Amino acid sequence: MNKTDLKKPLAFGFTTLVFVSMLYLSDFESSIEALGQARHHLLVAGFVLANAPVLVYAKVWKNMLDISDIKLSYSSSLKVVLANTFVNNLTPFGNIGGEAAATLYLSGLTGKKKSKIFSAVFSASIINFTPLIILGLTGGILLGYISLAQSLTGLSMIILTSLWITYSPEMGFSNPLPLKIKSFLSETANGLSKLRDRKKEVVYLLFLTHIAAVSSIASVHFIGLSLGYNLSIPLLVLAMPLARIGNYAPTPGGSVAYEAALTGILTYLFPVSLQSAALITAIYRAITYYTGIVAGYIGVSMLEFEGENLFNGDKGET
Repeated sequence: MNKTDLKKPLAFGFTTLVFVSMLYLSDFESSIEALGQARHHLLVAGFVLANAPVLVYAKVWKNMLDISDIKLSYSSSLKVVLANTFVNNLTPFGNIGGEAAATLYLSGLTGKKKSKIFSAVFSASIINFTPLIILGLTGGILLGYISLAQSLTGLSMIILTSLWITYSPEMGFSNPLPLKIKSFLSETANGLSKLRDRKKEVVYLLFLTHIAAVSSIASVHFIGLSLGYNLSIPLLVLAMPLARIGNYAPTPGGSVAYEAALTGILTYLFPVSLQSAALITAIYRAITYYTGIVAGYIGVSMLEFEGENLFNGDKGET
């Protein structure tokens, strides 16, 4: 077995070690006892709500790829998103490695330029992440943790960045980047600029992704409720987006950073002990991380099995 063959088992083992450590931190015996006494129908509800957002993400990916003239059925888009999750959970790139892998895979299968596909994938990621920013800022303002001035400053930076991405190709913006990188970024920006002509569709997708974000927040609420903790939804609206930043740490699935962030934030915002916060976090991560690996493996296997027949349209030009 070579080093490449070892990477995925090592990543899986690393994250499992983190999960076991979380249980140890929460007092293993007490955790098992608490799980035994938990209201299991609420845990099931938490499981469903935690994993339902992937159905929305598949819709977003499908529509964004469609805008770039890459036609996928919804079921095919779902398989690609599951494969993306699988890569994210098993590679040391946090939650950004899957997009690159999906771009390479789709480019090889369709013959379309990587920059064209990446612009669609990147657009989908932006739309999927936007609700976390909006909900996090809203929760922070309403609860007094973030001032209106700070929020406006952050939003202004986001708007300016969006305007630069959208209009820089039309303004002939030049920079000292190497030609290949500049060309790649230019084509990516051109792809993103197409969203201006699909405003209603983008708004609809943003509506769906907000529902997905609320679903994740409600999942943690139900997990806490199953263990006897009534975690305030408004506070979770602030806590979950903040913890999500940890998902982008350079570890498999954002492991360690996400667990530490969510546990710390729950302990700070809610009247729960460190052990209880660690248990809630461990349960939430277990039902999302391991489900993502299993479902993602199925998605990858189906993609490999279907191969060239995955797409409805013909191959594009390179």
